[in-house]
Amino acid sequence: MTITLGVNSFTTETELYSYLDTRLNGDEFAYLAAVYEAGNTSLEIVQIFNDMRGKTFSEIEAHIIAASLDYDAAAIEEIYNTLTAGKTSIQIKNAKALILATHLIDQFEFIGRPTDTTQALQWPRIGAIDRNGEVIPDDTIPTGIKTAANELAFFLLRNDITDPQQHNHVFLLTSYRVGESQSTFSKREDKKLPDNVMDLLKPFLLSKSGFSSALMV
Repeated sequence: MTITLGVNSFTTETELYSYLDTRLNGDEFAYLAAVYEAGNTSLEIVQIFNDMRGKTFSEIEAHIIAASLDYDAAAIEEIYNTLTAGKTSIQIKNAKALILATHLIDQFEFIGRPTDTTQALQWPRIGAIDRNGEVIPDDTIPTGIKTAANELAFFLLRNDITDPQQHNHVFLLTSYRVGESQSTFSKREDKKLPDNVMDLLKPFLLSKSGFSSALMV
């Protein structure tokens, strides 16, 4: 499962990991944990992979050489390829959580209108103004929306959405059809998503924004 900005996510994988680095109890979902999972290597090399997230293999290898560390080139390249392909279980679970978080947020009614009528998600938008009265560029996904997506993804990871009972409790699931991949959720007037997520979204919502009772996942 691939995270694609503007297609199935309001934020990038790199932005998600940067956010997780700042969250208490976010270590088990962090990029550092994915590096450990990808291969058995020294702590120093693991840290280099973490610090050089998003860099090319040649750049990472050059940094390892400059640090005078002993390493197995083939093993290091395999770790790099695994991480780049997003194949560790941590990366896969993070991607699922972020994509679901985006789908949930995308159901709200926002100020303005989509920049392009054919775009997959509701942001970026035209005619949107932030809480300070400043126009939000029509090619930009606001930081508040990105942060809300990252925070909701973290919430989903902490609550283990792979557990059906926990999933149903979190989203008030009332029905589920596997064949059509459709879930139906009950509405809550006072609290639709976690409070901190709603606080982040509030400046961008229409005054009577509602949460859809049908969610395609």
